[in-house]
Amino acid sequence: MSYRKPYTEGEAIDPADRSSSSANSIHEDEKGGAIETARRQSVLEGEVVQLAEKLDDQNVKEHLAPIEDLEKVIDKIDGLTIEECRTFAAKFLEDHDFDYNIDASQRSKLQHFLNGPLESQSDDEYELAFKSEVAILKYYSPYPEVRAVTTPDDDENILCETIRAHLLGYLWACVAQFINSLFNSRFPNVYLTSTTAQVLLYPCGKFLAWALPDWGFKIGGTRHSLNPGPWTYKEQVLSTVIINVSVTSAYVFWNIQTQEVYYLDKWLTPGYKILLLLATQMMGLGFAGLLRRFAVYPMESIWPTILPTLALNRALLQGDKKETIHGWKISMYKFFWICMIVYFWLPGYLFQALSLFSWMTWIAPNNFNLAIVTGSQTGLGFNPISSFDWNTFSTNFFPLTYPFYSYLQQYIGQFIGGLVILALYYTNTKDTGYLPINSSRIFDNTGSHYNITKILVNDVVDEDLYKAYSPPYYAAGNLVVYSIFFLFYPFTMVFVLLDSGKILGKAYVSIFSAAWQQMKRAGRSTFAAGKALGQGKIREAASHLYHILDDETSVYDGFDDIWTNMARKYPEVPDWWFAAVAFTSFIFAIVICTVYTEMGTPVWTIFFVIGLNLIFLVPSTYLYSISGTTEGLNVLAELIVGYALPGRPEALMFVKAFGYNITGQADYFVSDLKMGLYAKIPPRAMYRGQMISAFITAFVAYGVVDLVDGLDGICTPDQTAKFTCANGSSVYFSASVFWGAIGPARVFGQIYPVMKYAFLLGFLLAPVWWGIKRYGPTARQSMRTKMPGAIFKPLDILIFTPISYLKQVHPSLILNGFIYWAPVNLTYTTSGLYMSMFFMYYVRRYKTAWFEKYNYVLAAALIGGVALSALIIFFSVQYNPVTVSWWGNDVLATRVDGGAADRTVLLMDLPEKGYFGLDTWEVSGQRQDGFFGYNPPEFVLDAAREALGKVECNQYSPTKGRPRLKKAIATAYSPFFGRTINPDTEVTITTGANEGMLSAFMGFLEQGDEVIVFEPFFDQYISNIEMPGGKVVYVPMTPPKNGATQTTSAGEWFVDMKILEDKITDKTRMIVLNSPHNPVGKVFSKEELQAIGDLCVKHNIIILSDEVYDRLYYVPFTRVATLSPEIAALTLTVGSAGKNFYATGWRVGYLIGPEHLIKYVSAAHTRICYSSVSPLQEATAVAFERADEEGFWDDSKKEMKGKMERFNEIWDELGLPYSIPQGGYFVLVNLAKVELPANYPFPDHVANRPRDFKLSWFCIMELGVAAIPPTEFFTDANAHIVEDWLRFAVCKEDKVLESAKERLRGLKQYIK
Repeated sequence: MSYRKPYTEGEAIDPADRSSSSANSIHEDEKGGAIETARRQSVLEGEVVQLAEKLDDQNVKEHLAPIEDLEKVIDKIDGLTIEECRTFAAKFLEDHDFDYNIDASQRSKLQHFLNGPLESQSDDEYELAFKSEVAILKYYSPYPEVRAVTTPDDDENILCETIRAHLLGYLWACVAQFINSLFNSRFPNVYLTSTTAQVLLYPCGKFLAWALPDWGFKIGGTRHSLNPGPWTYKEQVLSTVIINVSVTSAYVFWNIQTQEVYYLDKWLTPGYKILLLLATQMMGLGFAGLLRRFAVYPMESIWPTILPTLALNRALLQGDKKETIHGWKISMYKFFWICMIVYFWLPGYLFQALSLFSWMTWIAPNNFNLAIVTGSQTGLGFNPISSFDWNTFSTNFFPLTYPFYSYLQQYIGQFIGGLVILALYYTNTKDTGYLPINSSRIFDNTGSHYNITKILVNDVVDEDLYKAYSPPYYAAGNLVVYSIFFLFYPFTMVFVLLDSGKILGKAYVSIFSAAWQQMKRAGRSTFAAGKALGQGKIREAASHLYHILDDETSVYDGFDDIWTNMARKYPEVPDWWFAAVAFTSFIFAIVICTVYTEMGTPVWTIFFVIGLNLIFLVPSTYLYSISGTTEGLNVLAELIVGYALPGRPEALMFVKAFGYNITGQADYFVSDLKMGLYAKIPPRAMYRGQMISAFITAFVAYGVVDLVDGLDGICTPDQTAKFTCANGSSVYFSASVFWGAIGPARVFGQIYPVMKYAFLLGFLLAPVWWGIKRYGPTARQSMRTKMPGAIFKPLDILIFTPISYLKQVHPSLILNGFIYWAPVNLTYTTSGLYMSMFFMYYVRRYKTAWFEKYNYVLAAALIGGVALSALIIFFSVQYNPVTVSWWGNDVLATRVDGGAADRTVLLMDLPEKGYFGLDTWEVSGQRQDGFFGYNPPEFVLDAAREALGKVECNQYSPTKGRPRLKKAIATAYSPFFGRTINPDTEVTITTGANEGMLSAFMGFLEQGDEVIVFEPFFDQYISNIEMPGGKVVYVPMTPPKNGATQTTSAGEWFVDMKILEDKITDKTRMIVLNSPHNPVGKVFSKEELQAIGDLCVKHNIIILSDEVYDRLYYVPFTRVATLSPEIAALTLTVGSAGKNFYATGWRVGYLIGPEHLIKYVSAAHTRICYSSVSPLQEATAVAFERADEEGFWDDSKKEMKGKMERFNEIWDELGLPYSIPQGGYFVLVNLAKVELPANYPFPDHVANRPRDFKLSWFCIMELGVAAIPPTEFFTDANAHIVEDWLRFAVCKEDKVLESAKERLRGLKQYIK
């Protein structure tokens, strides 16, 4: 064991006095500088090797940088002092304390250096090692991955942005977009990868360098030639970036094809298609500018996925020196070509069992359970030797690209997810046992694939067909995938912002600072221009305006590393350039929504989807930049828009495209910006290339989609050229119907209600995990010092030691692993884990020189080899099929795992009823609340539209209401009151009837005043009374004696006047009436009202008469204010325009009463909300003015009564008694005869409530019909009166009511 000795910088030997054996003792010799440098490098190599032999601390030994890396910073070593090294190392450890790509051994090595030299180590050796290490970290990169693909120097004279580089880039970008878009609709398809394009780009560049003449022209004094010299590495990278932007088929290709082929939209114009393509393709570029500070310039953002691309370009264009590395002498160039040529023919065509090597299922070919657990096709792939095909085990994770921690943690998540899937499947949770375990398909309630065409009429979900068919069901794998998706989004957003807060916080400060400086600059320039213009200095004013967007800040502010410092040499791209692209794309999107209204997409969705990306884009992209993986926002966008815009599948597709593409395109652009930073490409060249490429290829995509959609039989199963769209727009169309037409509210509200709580869990779990990870070590140290050892030791073992492992665990990666199921499985990752462990852990750690030279070249070769071989195989032996039939190919389809056996699911026999799952299911969310299921009449809507266009209607109204509305109400009600109502003094407008009643209570009640309320009551009365200090005094209404056994009239509910009078005290200030009554439907008779009114006159009690249903009465209706002048003087009548005109969301209410009462209501209303919504007041005024001439009042009453009578037929059919309402649109039904199943699984919040809550829950879950439990309208003492009743609403469309009646027939089996 070695011991450390004290070290001080004062003991350091001056370089001039060191012996010749030290690398730093080489004398400066101007003669033969090249020879001296070579000798110096040789001496340095010898020193480092000797040092490695002397150090017995393995953590130091393992991470010595390769000699090749030290050579690149050799000139920096002498310039460092030990104090500088100490300062840098301490700050580096602090800054990278939670850097997942810096492993513990590397941190340990730096800590060893800070502790001083080992006992067996000389000061010279210690100083050399420490300075060498710091030089690598400071002047190169702490990441071997980065050092493998780039160098810490830049030659600005290397050709880069040339005509031929742009030309070849755009040419291959167009070719790639054309091929990939063309075959996007074909199954199986052909795909031209970026790697393939790079390989083909290289000889094209070499050819142009040989063939083109040196013809040129000058722009701004700079000559631009067709052939300025040999094809260079920077030109290759710039062209690669141009291709990368557009190599994948435009995402909205599927939007356009789905709309044209499946929805048969005839309104799709060239303008619509081009605007949609440009908006979605370009907006990501605008967001990329925002992300530069977050995911390009931070050193921690290494972007693993771009490293093979850079390695390939280096192998093709930058020679490597001849050397032997761990026995390997081959150049990177030769290594690439050898690795990519041959192997894929075996698993891809000749011996396909190597690809899905489910050898355990071959041993027992008919064992279903074995196939489910270990199988590669129908199973979960729990198989230690599962594939020998690179194309298979690089499907999800990239073993030679992802950092090992990233691959391992995602694999752990996937492994645990597989266990969860098995548990769900074998316990038949949510009927998953009737379905394939790991399918991504949607199924019906017989286990067949969900046939969407069975529920569509003209591409719209038909509710009757849906009811007659089946709700959609998920397999066990899909249940896990979607649940984790819902958890992943909020968790990742919160955790990444907390975990990387220091880095991201600095970026936020930088971007806001730059924006502030930009605004100040713009303000100063505008002021100066105005001043100059005022003085007649037009040229000076123009100059100020020209420079209005000049930025005094730099995007590199706050960054100080080798890459950003080298980039400073080139003109940077101002933020406003990116903002201009984003804004233009935003305008295009707005135009699409406003011009092409057939799509049914409101403009707010654009703001929503941009806001969604602003929230999630930074943490999502940052995770991608450090780990190589993330998730798009398509599922989140589908979910939210499916809830917000139910029944609008095309609107959902539009929002989904932006939700996914902004993130996806931004990630592409940002990763390429990082590639340009590593390759030292001028930023403005990158910007121009990316923008022009995205613009041009949008038109290529437009041309291709028009071409393909014109093919005969496109997207049909028997299309002659196999353009069946089976893996493209067919899936996209199904998703649009599932999420947009059927809607998540049905799926996650009724079938899988627990899944939505994953969002909440994500928000809650993230800060808990981060807190434990961040503060666990602090708590550990605190307890170690304060607790006795006997107590601390077991706690340390059981709690703190596991917590210590969390430092290098990124939980978002574990969650991401959960998502990689359905239809993929562990087959696609297990073999890759072995490769990742060997190359990304062992070789990277112990054979770093080999890793840096060959690893990413190998990755690029395998990716390119698979792509090229796949193209060759497709066109040579698959396009016109040439089959190779032998055991090595046929075995995949002749076993249980290949679907060849009779048994394909766990539970083959369906239940006796012939299907599994729900007996009845929700179609349109049949609601039995007070919401109308239809719009106000057209003359009312027209009035609202017209009001919105008037300037005066969009400003504050008078606090008592718009004069026109008050006059209209006074005119409408004067005949009922038998006198002329003064609109100025006897009417006040409120923000809904509820706020009007609150204003009345606020205006008259003082602490301790009592208010009499009849039970049942509208629940808002109580809080409104108690708010100003009032006390509620309850008087119960007595139900009909035979209400539980026979149908009765709502009028049979009555108030015992003796009980009422006994409740009156000297503190009684008000009494609340409700007629027609909610929920009973009773219209109080004239005699009842007279008796109540006389009591109020006798005791001087104010009557607050809630008459919001005053236009919906089916028996003679009396207004209490009309009974006598004495009663009128005490009465405030409450009305609701929302109830009158089917517009409860307008929140327009009003009160009518004598001036001495109304003035206090108005005063309170002014303090509560000042005034009410102006345009809707104006529209309501028109509605009252025109209602009589339109015949609206009589028609609405007749229509509602008809709905009530037709709906109540179901109760007569079922033999369930109900209370025939005399007014309003609610009906109370007695369900005492309904016997709920024993041991029915009511949730806790329902199980402990009265029986009507259980009845309501049961109707919702089993019948898909919602009703309100009326005990909510009673006090606990009197709730027993209605615990067998439910309240239903009939203010719905007739087809909804008919559907509800059909579902309610399901109660027959429960009626005793």
